[in-house]
Parts: sequence; C-alpha cells; structure tokens
Amino acid sequence: MRELTNSQPDHIYHFTYMRTHLTALLVLSFSTIHGLSQKTSSSTLFGNKNYHFSLHIFAPTESDEDKYNAVFTFYKFTNQKKVIIRRDSLYCMNDDIDFMDFNNDGVKDLLVFHSTGARANPTYYLYLIDNKNLQLIPVLHFEDLPNPYLDSPANIIVSVGLAGSNYYSFYRLSKTNKLITLL
Repeated sequence: MRELTNSQPDHIYHFTYMRTHLTALLVLSFSTIHGLSQKTSSSTLFGNKNYHFSLHIFAPTESDEDKYNAVFTFYKFTNQKKVIIRRDSLYCMNDDIDFMDFNNDGVKDLLVFHSTGARANPTYYLYLIDNKNLQLIPVLHFEDLPNPYLDSPANIIVSVGLAGSNYYSFYRLSKTNKLITLL
C-alpha cells in the first residue's frame, strides 16, 4: 500500500487517506458478503506516481504450490489509462513484499513472498528494479532458493536451507539476469 505522508496538504492527505480506507472497506465487505477471502497489495515504483505494481491473492488458503493463487501486475498510467506492462501468475502463501538489492547495483529489488518450507525456509520471487529503463526484470527460478541474501563484497547470492543440517548454495546473476550456480 502506498505510504501517505504529511508532506501533502492536509485536505489532500485526509481525502487520500479516507479514499484508501473506504476502498479497502468496500473490497473487504464485498469479499465477506460473497464468502471470498482475497488479499491485494500495491505500491508505486521508481519514485514515479505513474508506475505501479499490485499483488492480488485470490485464493490465500490454497496450500498446493503447484497451483497459482495470485496475480502480480506491473503497470503504468499513460494519459489516465492503465497500461499493463507485465502480468504473472504466481503461487503466494501470503502477500509479503520486501525490497533488497540482489544484483549489487545499490538499488533495492522487489521480492514477492512465495512460500515457506519446514524450519522456516522462506522463498521469494525476485524482480530486479531497473530505474534507468523503468522496468522490472524477473529472475527465473529464484523462488527455488530458501533464505536468500546477497553477500555484497563477494557479489554472491547465498541460499541457506535449514534442515537437520544447514545446506548452503551460492549463485551469481549473469549479465542477462539468469541465476548461475557457483561451486
């Protein structure tokens, strides 16, 4: 959800706050009346009010990771019209969204929660943020890496699978943004 700040004039801030909460209330009411349980998260990108993403989980109780239960949409507004740039079907256990740099360019990239395995092994979909070209670049199969983080000095993505023992895997992103397994 977009963060509202007091840097806006009071009347705009209060109007936006009320509109946002009224919309959320109407969606929640509709979902409750019709027996639906859905979640939607959205925000702006690139510090530009015309670029947005949304994550809509239409079946949050789905537990089968082989079945899509969410839609991730990256879009922009041009001449007051919504133009979809990318739309992905995903499996999401919940609507957690985070930002962390994974290509070591100093820009925090977009992480969309995928699922968690035994012993708290969270996995995520990764979209690299390209501020120069105003693009989101998906990294295929990133959701297969449990507990990922970037070792910035070494420019290596570390994945740690917690089980009876800890299992470490090491990766780097190629120039074409594909995962490369390191020895």
